[in-house]
Amino acid sequence: MASGETRLTFTDHLGTPFLQTSVVGAPVWRAEYEPYGSVWTMRNGAAADQRLRFPGQEFDEETPEREYNIFRWYRSSFARYTQADPLTVDAFTPERERMRVARAVYEYAFDNPLRYVDGLGLLSCPGNKCGVDCPSGDWVGVGANSSAGLLFGKSSSLSVLFCTSSGAYCHFSSRCTTVGLQAGASAGVSFYGYTGCKCIADIIATNSLSFGPVSLNAAGNCVGLAYGVGRSVGAQTVVGSVCTTKLLGCVK
Repeated sequence: MASGETRLTFTDHLGTPFLQTSVVGAPVWRAEYEPYGSVWTMRNGAAADQRLRFPGQEFDEETPEREYNIFRWYRSSFARYTQADPLTVDAFTPERERMRVARAVYEYAFDNPLRYVDGLGLLSCPGNKCGVDCPSGDWVGVGANSSAGLLFGKSSSLSVLFCTSSGAYCHFSSRCTTVGLQAGASAGVSFYGYTGCKCIADIIATNSLSFGPVSLNAAGNCVGLAYGVGRSVGAQTVVGSVCTTKLLGCVK
């Protein structure tokens, strides 16, 4: 690229550059990508002429098989990071969940790069909307839940959360593997409050630790508290959970 030359950059729906033109509209750089970000072919220019790739990633000539993603390196030909996600390590992960978790800590964007991005190599968000879904990051909500276990157990819940700043409300379902001081079963209603969760994916990424009727949910800056009321048989005192949370839908 000539010094001082002005280029206009065009991106796809996720923010990935695919075309640069001169000020008169002549194409000077154009790339076509494979689904996980590898450059399939260059239609104009050379790959190194424009270094930005997936949002938050930068092409490095010294290691062309990998892209720099702030906190980690991403290898698009493998569709995986080359380092584990530093935010996914969980002390409450039981041994039988290790294989599932081991795969998840290297995956990119929930294995769905057509919809999600990971600008820092830490947390995936829908498209380029992270920080926009709920500008204040504050949510309140209610949910129905049930659980049962003897040291190891299972729990499930359906919940609806309301963003206090945008008026959006979203429905979630969660299924968790629990481990801790528990012997019995329970069913009831929980009331939720979250802060620091500007992206819906922040809530999806949280794991929880329960102290009786109170649960702490956290992932990075996204922190929530839940208080449950209902009926139980036996006792559940301190319980950690590894959860799979799915977004069922939002109304904005």
